[in-house]
Amino acid sequence: MLKSLLQIALFSILPNAVTSQVHFDSKAENAMNSGFTEDLRSDINSVYAVGKGFLESTFHFTSEDLIQTGFVVSAIAVSFTLDNSVRAGVGKTHSRSMDSFIAVGEKFGNLRYAAALTGVLYFGGHLVGNSETRETGLILFETLLLNAFVTEGLKIALGRSRPYVNEGHAEILELGFNGENHSIPSGHTSTAFAIATVLSRRIENSYASIGLYSLACLTAYQRIYTDRHWVSDAVLGAALGIGIGLKVIELHSQHTSEQSMKRTLRIFPHASSLGYGLGFSLAF
Repeated sequence: MLKSLLQIALFSILPNAVTSQVHFDSKAENAMNSGFTEDLRSDINSVYAVGKGFLESTFHFTSEDLIQTGFVVSAIAVSFTLDNSVRAGVGKTHSRSMDSFIAVGEKFGNLRYAAALTGVLYFGGHLVGNSETRETGLILFETLLLNAFVTEGLKIALGRSRPYVNEGHAEILELGFNGENHSIPSGHTSTAFAIATVLSRRIENSYASIGLYSLACLTAYQRIYTDRHWVSDAVLGAALGIGIGLKVIELHSQHTSEQSMKRTLRIFPHASSLGYGLGFSLAF
């Protein structure tokens, strides 16, 4: 008799418990999806604002920008004179062990791996509810997107022959989409330094910064080691990666500040024992 009563009680309770659990899980899932949709909409606006700000900034040079540009041009000019000697010197360092070690640099500057890292940070940050990690992924995406546009545009416009083509380091303006004439700037190097700049600023740890920029330098060396780029290609690539990374961080911060400072005024009807009227709320 007792056993029968227990069975009846269990069959009565379990369906309700399962229904409640499904209802709860459904609400939690809907809330998560809603939060992701809101984040995605906000982040798309951020990408647009940063891209627009970056484009506008190219038409407004400050004295500091001119000084930095002059420094970069000087560094490229000096490295240009060293292209052949550096190529010859690096060529003497080839070995089987070096080939294995230097491959790490190629991966760090490879855009496919960079895109994967961006996705892990962005979506992983959302899944675990870590807004800082998600924002790091967003900033990295904005940086890599703009860096790719600038780098690829310069490659096509400058049309410099790669070292292994053996046409000399002064062979430029070979316009077109032939990869052999897309030597300057080094895309792997600009990607590597863009990653190092963004992550270094976000992590804010000296040891992490040293490690990140060391990997970026290894990428630059790998491009010269494999005869894919001249040293001046790598110098321009590094300058682009750092410059674009810093500019995107600045623009993203400005956009975030502007969004947080926006005020929203909401007016609504109000009724009480004293009468009727209008109420308002001011959200920051």
